[in-house]
Amino acid sequence: AGTVGATGGYMGGTGLSGTAGMRMFGYAADQVVQVEMVLPTGGHVRFSPTEWVNGDQLAWPRTTKVTGWCNSNPVEDETEWEW
Repeated sequence: AGTVGATGGYMGGTGLSGTAGMRMFGYAADQVVQVEMVLPTGGHVRFSPTEWVNGDQLAWPRTTKVTGWCNSNPVEDETEWEW
C-alpha cells in the first residue's frame, strides 16, 4: 500500500522497542544519521546533515543544516546512482 512506511513509526515512536534494555543507549530516533526513502513514484530521496557545530557542552555535534538529494537514475546497480 502507498501509505506503509517504516520511517513514520520509527521516528514517531522514538525508535524504542519493547525490550527491558530499550533505553540503555538513549532514544534510537535521536541517533539517526541519514534517511533514505522510496517515493510512490519510484524515485529515491536521501536526507542527511551537511553542516554541524561542535561545542564544549555537547556530547555530539549539533546539526545546523540538513540537505536532501533525489536520485535521477534509479538503476539496479546502486553504485551507478546519480544523486
